[in-house]
Order: sequence, then structure tokens, then C-alpha cells
Amino acid sequence: TPEYARFITWKPHGRTWAVMDKSMFTSIVLPKYFNHSNFASFNRSVNGWGFKVVSVQPYKCFTFLALPTDFLKLLQWLQS
Repeated sequence: TPEYARFITWKPHGRTWAVMDKSMFTSIVLPKYFNHSNFASFNRSVNGWGFKVVSVQPYKCFTFLALPTDFLKLLQWLQS
């Protein structure tokens, strides 16, 4: 959502996304969508969903492409 774009965002090409502000992401976004504020746990979940870190920050999944949907709700759905 635009509300969280400064914390987590898709890259322009739609193949990778990145957490832009880890501190704000863990204190605001994780508790709301994942019921915890543990970034390491979130990172393990992301890896389990098939995402891989392709450089210092962005995550990439070859089967995922940015869609016009609520990205955080999608990740929340993958968690369940």
C-alpha cells in the first residue's frame, strides 16, 4: 500500500522488492500483518516462500511479479 511504500516497496521492474526502513518495518508493519516484530522470523518466512536475496537488499522470486494488489496482504496469505 502507498501508506508503507517508504518501508517496503517493489522495484520498478516488478521482479524484486526491498525493505527500505527495517526499523519502521519491524515496529509498524510486522505487528500489523504478521503478529510479531521479529525481522529474522520474517526473513525465514520469506525464504521459505521462495524469495532469495539477490544483492544487498532486494528479494527476488522468479515465480512472482509485482501485481496491482496489496503486497503485504499477499505475504500475510502466504504465511497462513
